[in-house]
Amino acid sequence: MLNKIFRDKQGKVVIIQFPNIPLSVWIVGLLLAKVLPSGDFSNFCKHISTLGLVVWGIIEILYGVNYFRRILGAVITISTIYGLTR
Repeated sequence: MLNKIFRDKQGKVVIIQFPNIPLSVWIVGLLLAKVLPSGDFSNFCKHISTLGLVVWGIIEILYGVNYFRRILGAVITISTIYGLTR
């Protein structure tokens, strides 16, 4: 069972991967929002950052290389959307 959770189709253990575009958007947006003074552009960066994180989570749910990545995508997506509703 653990093999199915952490291994991909080639049998490699995959927990961390190089960031893809939506995850990079999240990181850059988050950094810009922290560095910039509060205002319209800072708020825009926060929203784009959140969107990048949700898109990344959905991609992981649909196309993650193993069950761990898919569960991680679901947890991040659900917690991000829940955080937006509070």
